Amino acid sequence: MVRFVGVAPIVAVVLAFSTLFPVGASGEEPRLASYRQAKVECPEGWKRFEDRSFGYAACVPDRWASRSRGGEVVWTAAKGAEVAIGKVIKTRNEEETASGVRSYFLRNNGTVEKTPRGLFAYSLNGVRGTVWARQAHRFGVVAYSACSGAADTCRALDRTAKRMVDTMRFAGLEGTKPFEEWSRVKTKNLVLLAPPKSQPEADLKWLAPVYQKGYETIVKALGIEPDDNPILCYFYPTKAALWLYNRRESGFAFLPAGEVHSWFISRAERQSTGHEMTHVIAWRAWGEPSQALLGEGVAVAMDLSTIDPSQAFKEAVGKKLASFSLKSLLGQGFFEAEPTLAYKAAGSFVKYLLKAYGVKSFVTFYKAPDIEKGAVEAYQKTLAQLELGWKASLESKTP
Repeated sequence: MVRFVGVAPIVAVVLAFSTLFPVGASGEEPRLASYRQAKVECPEGWKRFEDRSFGYAACVPDRWASRSRGGEVVWTAAKGAEVAIGKVIKTRNEEETASGVRSYFLRNNGTVEKTPRGLFAYSLNGVRGTVWARQAHRFGVVAYSACSGAADTCRALDRTAKRMVDTMRFAGLEGTKPFEEWSRVKTKNLVLLAPPKSQPEADLKWLAPVYQKGYETIVKALGIEPDDNPILCYFYPTKAALWLYNRRESGFAFLPAGEVHSWFISRAERQSTGHEMTHVIAWRAWGEPSQALLGEGVAVAMDLSTIDPSQAFKEAVGKKLASFSLKSLLGQGFFEAEPTLAYKAAGSFVKYLLKAYGVKSFVTFYKAPDIEKGAVEAYQKTLAQLELGWKASLESKTP
């Protein structure tokens, strides 16, 4: 599984690592421009295009015009001749980077075939083109031509598009080390990794038992058998470092890869042990959740931090508890809601379900394609009735 970024159709102990990542002596993060700017020199007749939000730059012909389409940038060479560029996170190679585009073509009854011009060629609804990808660490960029004109026009478009892709450069790679060169410590169920000469590397032997105990606590609480396939836990000394390797500054779980990526500044300032690890554990045992409300909810409930999600939610929602509705967090609504409130509500709700009804019923609920029907199947109650029970439990608790 790869994730498209919008595709349309404590005191930091600074070691020698600070020379590789742009972190000040105080541990403060640098400005965006200081590490997100890619260097590209363009030939005559070409202009520089830069996406600093994702940290890449490329050269495009002067006469090409651009527009946005969803999360893509589309460059128009002529009528019926375009090149689109999309950003991808959670990817390990170029084939994975282009897999979403490939799936889109096949899902819509298009055809794909190997070609020496790029990763593959495609044809869809009278439009044909070629797909290329560039990838580094755990992120990448996919580009594809789209031509509905004459064969000569399409071949010329592909030649120019290939040249354009060849000029692509990612920002900050000169300050990173391949994951294969990272230091690692193994436990019974985990592999913990950190870049050389970094604070996380210095603390790997401290982190190992903390995370192993966390793993054992989570699988026991969720009634899941320990997995012989270890979870890979990557630790970054700053959020800037996390971004350089993954093009995101918040920790995350890369589920098919069995990976957890987190920032670690010091033992006192780090991401929680349980959240992202729970995502991998639950996904391996139960598959994809039917709703983010439940997937994120169980991760918050198993966070293993000192924060009580129910108390945190009560403080966040305040006097609006009665009018708050879980339905607002279903589907895309979860990601459109205020993040702090959404995550706290989800964690509180799932923690209530686990405590009141047990794990077995929750797993049925988690897996159900339709959450309303799943509530009845798992609990013999409607979602609204479950919500009433949850709110009553909140109101019965003293602050």
